[in-house]
Amino acid sequence: MTSREAELEALSRAECERRGWVCIVVRAKGLHGKSQDLLGFIDMLAAPSTPNTIAIQITSATNYAARCKKVRGHKNLPLARAFGWTVRVWAFRDDRTLREALI
Repeated sequence: MTSREAELEALSRAECERRGWVCIVVRAKGLHGKSQDLLGFIDMLAAPSTPNTIAIQITSATNYAARCKKVRGHKNLPLARAFGWTVRVWAFRDDRTLREALI
């Protein structure tokens, strides 16, 4: 994990805490040591006080549009929705402000 990825993960955890959500990072190492997202696009699961789990793709602001497009076209998006998960893309700017898309 790069230092920027670690920073984005920390910012996401802090945002979840600010909203009162419990969260867990769901990235795992694959067979070749490469990081793999849950279902191919989910970096974090968050549990708000509502019954819906939130699946979050975390990225930087410069990659926001590409990540939104990736998630919207991902073959496993219907599966995440079948689980009842709300899917979001979170992008943090350099000034640490959040841009958010509901997919």
